[in-house]
Amino acid sequence: AMGKFVNDTLQAGDRLEKFAQKTGVAVPLLDKLRKTSELAGTDFNALVRLFPMLAKNMDQTMVKGTGPAAEAFAQLGIKVTDSSGKLKNSGDVLLEIADKFKGMEDGTNKAALAYKLFGARVGADLIPLLNSGSEAITGMGTTMTEEGVKKMAAFNDSMSKVKFLFQDMFVTLTSTLLPVLEKLVGIVSTGVNVFNSLPGPIKGITAGAIALAIPLI
Repeated sequence: AMGKFVNDTLQAGDRLEKFAQKTGVAVPLLDKLRKTSELAGTDFNALVRLFPMLAKNMDQTMVKGTGPAAEAFAQLGIKVTDSSGKLKNSGDVLLEIADKFKGMEDGTNKAALAYKLFGARVGADLIPLLNSGSEAITGMGTTMTEEGVKKMAAFNDSMSKVKFLFQDMFVTLTSTLLPVLEKLVGIVSTGVNVFNSLPGPIKGITAGAIALAIPLI
């Protein structure tokens, strides 16, 4: 049980580290989102798909200012840029969206907003998480840090390299032993064919002798 717990923690840290690289969202917030999503019954894979879609819609809103996502941001009263005109961090914008969703009634309007912001595949799955609000998300405890998950990811990569070395070793060993194994299969096949061709009484005597000899080997 302890080994599984340690392995699960390593896998979670490794996943968060790679996820942080892809999204630019801080590891502690990602871990808090992971825990909150679990409590809300939202699949963590929905979060993996969430941030690329959100980042894309934020960028298009900033550049074009039109489109379904831009309309959704405007309806929620959320700006995708800061006071200096730079694009906000997608994690911060997600928290703003969560606060807006928490204060809204569930229904077609909320579902439509989620669809415009996150797409058809992800939007509906995220609503339970977003309904939690930013306070529930940021208030979730976490001990995952940038440095910690980097160490976990490095250890995980080292273990994978060791696994690859063993795989290569067994490939080489199998390739070396194949001629011997093929000869052994040939000998056994010949022996079986000879045994099957024996007359019934002789076959019975031979089988009995083999059965008596096996314990002595």
